[in-house]
Amino acid sequence: MKSLKVSKLAIALLLALLIVFSLSVTVQSQDGRVVQDDPNNPIKFSIDARIANGSVSTPDLFIGTIRAYLGARADGRTPVFKDGFGVNPNDILIMNDRVGIVLAVGTPDPWGYPGGSILDAGRVYVQPGATDLKSATFGDDTVLTVQFLFDEWDAWAPSNTGMVYFDLVNYNFATKSIDDVNGMPAVMVTRKYKVPYNLGGVSVARDLDVISYYSIPPGKDYAYMFDTITNRGVAFSIAANNEVSISNKGGVGIDTKTVAALTAANTYNWVADAAGNPIKQFSTTLISPGDNPGSDGRLHPFAGFYGARGYRELRFSNLPYVEGESRLYESYLMIDDQASWQKVYDFWAEYKGLDTFRVFGRVTDEADNPVAYPVVVVYRGTTFYGWVMGDQMGNYTLDLPKENTTQTYYLRVEKAGTVSGPPSITFTSETVPAEGINLRTGSYMVPVTFNFQDQNGNPVWGRVSVGAAPLIGFTGKNYFFSDNAPDGSVIKGKVTALVAPGNYTATCYGEGFGFYSYTTSTSTYSKVVTGNTATDPVQTVVINKVRSAPTDWFSIDNHHHGTRADAFSPPEVVAKAQVTAGLEVLTLDDHEYVIDNCWVYEWSRKLDAMGYMPSEEVTPSWAHFDIMPLTESAYERFLDCAQENRIINTNAPLQGILDDAHAAGAAIGANHPNSSYGLFLADDNQTVPGGMSDDFDGIEAQFRAVTLNEAISYWNAYISGGSHRGVPVKRPHYIYASTDIHDSGSSVASGARRSYVYVENGAAKSRADFDAFSLEFARNQAAGHSFSSSGVFIIPTSGKLYGNTYWTDENGNFTATFNVSALNNITDIYVFGSTGTGTGTGAFPLNNLVSRTTYSGADLSNSKDFTLSVTNLSGKNWFALAAVSSDNRYAFTNPIWVNGPDVPRVQTITEVHPFITYPQAPVAGEVIEQPPTAIMTTYPWSGFLLADWKLTNGNFKSVAKNNINYIYTLTFTAPEGFVFDPALSDVRNGIKVSHDGERSTLTYRLHLKVLPKP
Repeated sequence: MKSLKVSKLAIALLLALLIVFSLSVTVQSQDGRVVQDDPNNPIKFSIDARIANGSVSTPDLFIGTIRAYLGARADGRTPVFKDGFGVNPNDILIMNDRVGIVLAVGTPDPWGYPGGSILDAGRVYVQPGATDLKSATFGDDTVLTVQFLFDEWDAWAPSNTGMVYFDLVNYNFATKSIDDVNGMPAVMVTRKYKVPYNLGGVSVARDLDVISYYSIPPGKDYAYMFDTITNRGVAFSIAANNEVSISNKGGVGIDTKTVAALTAANTYNWVADAAGNPIKQFSTTLISPGDNPGSDGRLHPFAGFYGARGYRELRFSNLPYVEGESRLYESYLMIDDQASWQKVYDFWAEYKGLDTFRVFGRVTDEADNPVAYPVVVVYRGTTFYGWVMGDQMGNYTLDLPKENTTQTYYLRVEKAGTVSGPPSITFTSETVPAEGINLRTGSYMVPVTFNFQDQNGNPVWGRVSVGAAPLIGFTGKNYFFSDNAPDGSVIKGKVTALVAPGNYTATCYGEGFGFYSYTTSTSTYSKVVTGNTATDPVQTVVINKVRSAPTDWFSIDNHHHGTRADAFSPPEVVAKAQVTAGLEVLTLDDHEYVIDNCWVYEWSRKLDAMGYMPSEEVTPSWAHFDIMPLTESAYERFLDCAQENRIINTNAPLQGILDDAHAAGAAIGANHPNSSYGLFLADDNQTVPGGMSDDFDGIEAQFRAVTLNEAISYWNAYISGGSHRGVPVKRPHYIYASTDIHDSGSSVASGARRSYVYVENGAAKSRADFDAFSLEFARNQAAGHSFSSSGVFIIPTSGKLYGNTYWTDENGNFTATFNVSALNNITDIYVFGSTGTGTGTGAFPLNNLVSRTTYSGADLSNSKDFTLSVTNLSGKNWFALAAVSSDNRYAFTNPIWVNGPDVPRVQTITEVHPFITYPQAPVAGEVIEQPPTAIMTTYPWSGFLLADWKLTNGNFKSVAKNNINYIYTLTFTAPEGFVFDPALSDVRNGIKVSHDGERSTLTYRLHLKVLPKP
């Protein structure tokens, strides 16, 4: 039993993760260092006393902890930069009078990497004549993180790094060495990299020192980030993709861009008020311009960009390591309060010792009117080379590095509400006109209305893609969803798009495309609409919506991002994309954020969705996980309308993360487990902190053979009492499907893979109580009552529900019937199961094939009845179905568990794992609060058992009275077919198993005496 231990954990989880870490105990060593070495906290650090005291404090430079700078205001909640992550009093601030950065020390890195990364970067404003920087004001934080990555996004984490040291040194960034004479004050961060690599199935240990130097020079707009790596172990040539990375801060940065010729990647935004004047803008750019010499004579310059739109990675060259080698990577973080590349051009010219040449001019529209704040995009040769902003009158000035006299350039304009402008003349540094280069925007866009309706004339949700997306993110978009009405509602069926004047071609998608609807044929899910803005300002788009979700089945795209971290879709777009895809239950699954769940939830109500599942993608560096709330308190926590962002602890070992999720009242699934940042891949590489565990609940399998085979291995081990991946399998691990979409505006993939979940009488339940239905939906999905689909439906027709257990007849015979359907003909139906000895072919090349039925000719139909019939079964078994349609749409079900006649009808629960938040002693005169619903898992597995505290001699929400011992009880009821082992009773500690002939219960009883009112 671990009741007390779980209680403490559950209480701790009532606080936000960042605050928990902010309040972690630190001690001061004999030499004045601030040390955190709590064995229960994987984030461990040791800070030089001079940094802790803020001893570097001049008009040009401050280096110190947040506590040293803010004093009493450093409360674990207050960042220096507006909306920054750096809230722990031990995080380190480095700033001059122009810009600043905050290093992660006590605050966890958002991606789950070790301390020492840049958490915040922003502008600093100091009053003229100030003698130090203590009275500065701070702008917005502009980054999610900036950091060195040893092998892309691998398993380097606090739990395998150990102590991180932060020391104050004098570092000479010109000679790249510690220099007490000519160096400047800098923070030296020392970390260990000991993540092994997989060599032909053998885990090979590594031992490297990663030492990073940070500072900010006087009068400059950039910070230094120099990373030195020394190999203390064996030579190796793989798993060494050294990079530096800048991550876009979703909701702040609108996009990222890369320029190879400047070895630079930026995150940026430009926001205007209603009058078109800028109210917020920035461009923060990571630049890695050096040759990066190594001790063995090799150079390691920038080689190319990797990553994705949300996180740009600058990878270096000559990556293999020799024994004893050291190398240094030189990077700079430019922090500009203008949405412009001009400061990067200036930096590059200074770094390379180049002159610059000036280009200037004026931007007007087609009527020769000046255009306020145009974006002047620069092309070097034919390749994008950044941009500058014009002023309110359309004037722009551009200083470019003078590389040589023959390098060509040209310009063009982007401006919100207009088409991209025509290219300028081509010029070089020698041929740029002395009178300047005037530019024009393209034509102003005009509205075209698309009215979506089904074949019966009923309005349906729709989306339109038209024209090319602009290069610069804040200058427009080329996708449009249903219009909002003046009263805040959404007009179903009406989509107004901004279109270039003249002839246009638009691609239209109607509600449920590919699942419930088609356009011109059953395999055509979009419709191309052409017209002219003058003659066709209104179009009617008719779709054939011939299907809807099967009765009592409701779909969800569990892994669907919004606008936080590395995602780019605000709540409105997230919700509209999902309803247009035909999803009945909406969700949001952002990295390390839950605060936008509330807003997507509100949109789901406006859009008449059936339900909503608040979620989080738990994001340690080595694996990602999905959350399904099972209790009311968990639903409220992850919905987060209180905007507290109480996320799961990502910095714990695997078991700690799983325990945190369960204690929060949620099931937790492994996202993309066989891919990058996946649990199974990390286990293959032997990089799971704390080792593998069986306590995760779901598997995001999609339709990948490798992952479905993992699920099959788990199901086999579950029924046999065996092991998989080196640990005993004690729970079933149900599958789910989703898209992991990060931009649901520019992509039409929302819901392209989804799970259909069974809720009996679900439509009526949703109408009666939206939230209660949503919670039942989540519980049913966690219980495996679902199938995965990309457009095919496999519906039980004889009451045999996925995730449930059934018995054969006395002869070992079992039959179940199903209807398999899609928009197009069903071509194949597969049965997989524990009795299967074959290997699948075609769409499902999986183990444990029982049968494959292929249809052709006259047998083809878009709806097939199918019977699963097996005989002579004994012991425990499982069976799952898969199906394929003629347009290569798929479905795969969770298993039905089938017991032979030799399996007892009642199983005894011999082991329980409760996750309980215990009540606190009531205080006289104060309201008695009910603790949140408790969760229990069992062995043998009997599903998630839920129980609520009862007050036997009082009522929750009543006022506590003096001199009363209140009696609290918490009773778990074993489901049908299970009983609790009487040996689980512990009467001395208030734990009792009871049987009344019909049900078996396990009750926790607690007596709490009322405390006097203070």
